[in-house]
Amino acid sequence: MATGPPAKNRTNPPPVYFNLQKLYLQNRYLVTTYNNEISPPFPMLSGVSQGSILGPLLYTIYTADIPQSDTTIFSTFADDTAVFTTHPDPTLFSAKLLDHLRTIENWTRKWRLKINEAKSSHITFNLRRGQSPPQCTSTRQSYPKQRPRTSL
Repeated sequence: MATGPPAKNRTNPPPVYFNLQKLYLQNRYLVTTYNNEISPPFPMLSGVSQGSILGPLLYTIYTADIPQSDTTIFSTFADDTAVFTTHPDPTLFSAKLLDHLRTIENWTRKWRLKINEAKSSHITFNLRRGQSPPQCTSTRQSYPKQRPRTSL
């Protein structure tokens, strides 16, 4: 029996869309180039080719049900995601943010999406010097804390 992620419960698109996706995702091969040498073709068993035309659309469809929160602002552009929150108390601010990040982390684990830890960071914008929230740490990783930012 297959051990892939559970099927997402959504309304079924018309068969023509399913057939188009099926044709796009089956029988794909990739090659790499290094020092002007080209590798032999390898079967591409999962994922979407980088730079593909349908890649952003398929990613958007797949992640359309990513968890939202009433206490944070969630924003995406292509495959980049930002989670914002505000609160006068740095501890409560951090708790609201961390709660939503843990929910997202559980969702990504369920659907087998990997968060690029090298590209993840925690930035604090604060008008009050010296008041910085605690380090933002999820169950799997600690988000690198950038230098706190102050704005006028």
